[in-house]
Amino acid sequence: MSQPAGPPKRLWQRMTLARWRKTGVVAVLAVTAAFGGLQDADHVTPVALDSSYDTGGIVFTAHAVEVTSTLPWIRSTLTPDCRFVVLDATVENTADAAAPFPTATPIVGQPDDCATPDEPTATDAVVLANVPNNFAGALRVRDNQTVPLTEPGFTEEIQLAWVVSSSDLDRVAELSFRFRNMSQGYSTFRISRQWLADEDRYGELTLPNPVAA
Repeated sequence: MSQPAGPPKRLWQRMTLARWRKTGVVAVLAVTAAFGGLQDADHVTPVALDSSYDTGGIVFTAHAVEVTSTLPWIRSTLTPDCRFVVLDATVENTADAAAPFPTATPIVGQPDDCATPDEPTATDAVVLANVPNNFAGALRVRDNQTVPLTEPGFTEEIQLAWVVSSSDLDRVAELSFRFRNMSQGYSTFRISRQWLADEDRYGELTLPNPVAA
């Protein structure tokens, strides 16, 4: 005598283990994508010395990097706790508006110069990426003048300097500089148009650290 048919199985009861696994993978991928987890190095363009990278407002061509405790154009001499990382570059503004360098931190010759590093901001077109630091400023070489920005249509030889903890610097084998893609948009806090950096799309220059331990 046959048994009476039971109530129909629900969908979750009828699914095989293989289908459950597949469904789980799809769900994980969907959540990961929603939170930006699928972004990868496809947005990173490797940059070599003496090759140019166009950020959309500034074209950077890096030539050399050095590490030093003194810079003639910065009056304060660093304590042994800190050092300058200096990038020599040609900087061309190809836009129709001035584009700023990162905001410089005042250098006073005390350990505090590198003890409290800053995070890059939404407007920083160039950053030293793999070691905590403070941006110390930019020098226009032709007239030995510090400058906060690049003027439209001008090409200049520039020194870009960051202050780094000596102990942090000694621990990294390479120095990584990012030239972040730029676009003009409106600030959330100011009703004005300004340059904004894309943190996920950039050219990356990686060089041996001259003072690596």
